[in-house]
This record gives sequence, structure tokens and C-alpha cells, in this order.
Amino acid sequence: MRRTYLLYVLASLFFMAEISFFRITVWLPDFMLLLTLYAAMSLGLGPGLRLGLFSGFLCGIFSNNMLFLDMLIYPAAALLAVLLSTTLYVQNPAVQMFVCAIAVFMKLFTRFFYIELVSGGHMNFFSFIFDAWRMIVVTVVLAPAFFFLAGYVAAGSERE
Repeated sequence: MRRTYLLYVLASLFFMAEISFFRITVWLPDFMLLLTLYAAMSLGLGPGLRLGLFSGFLCGIFSNNMLFLDMLIYPAAALLAVLLSTTLYVQNPAVQMFVCAIAVFMKLFTRFFYIELVSGGHMNFFSFIFDAWRMIVVTVVLAPAFFFLAGYVAAGSERE
């Protein structure tokens, strides 16, 4: 129970940090997505979906007409992580990077197709991905370190 509350507090802190000073640099991972994936892979479907919905709500608040889409993307990423974690060994860093890469590309593809639909077909897919390549690389590469640290912090909160 303390672990779940800790994840919500971390999500709120990551959100506050993201909207305050993380926007000025492009070499930072998507912490909200990483936290959602960690919750889904370590705690299961229920907490993963709830944290995904909460993270999607927080990320969608300041997005331009993306609230509903973010509230669908993050729980879908949690569902994907739970489904993959039942068949793959989730403690393996390569598996963590694989799951994170699929979730990041799912998020980017969904946003691209939504913006493409709204704008009337005037976007270039490759320029859209090229604009986000730093976030993609950093999020995928740092996923194992983030999962390790989140697991360490969550285990420490259970011991107290």
C-alpha cells in the first residue's frame, strides 16, 4: 500500500518538475511513462492502469487538446507492459528497454496520427520522429537504471 502511494507521489513530483524546468532541455526521458511502465511491470495490472490514468491526466492537462488521448495512451502502455511482463523476464535490462521502446513508439505514433487527423494531413512522419529522437533514445537507454532505482526506493519504503 505504501508502495502505491509512493508511486503517486513520485508521479506528482515528476509532473511538477517536468512542467517547471524539464521543458528547457530535450535530453531528458519521459519520466511519467517510465513510472507507469514500472508500476505495471512490478505491481500488476490494477495499479499500473490506475497510475497510467493518473499520469495521462497529469500529462494531458497542459497538452494542447491531448487530455483524452493521453488518458488513453498511458493506461494502454501499462496494459502492454503487463502483457509483455507475463511472457518475458522483466528483470532483464534488455527486456526493460524493449518494453519501453514499444511504449514510447506507441505514444509517438498515436500522437502523430491524432495530429495528422486534426491538421488534415499536413504533417511529415519522419520530421515528427526526428524532433523526438533525443527523448526516444534517452528514455529507452535509461529505462533499466530508472527501474532499478524505482525498485530500490519502493523496497526501502516497504522496509520502514
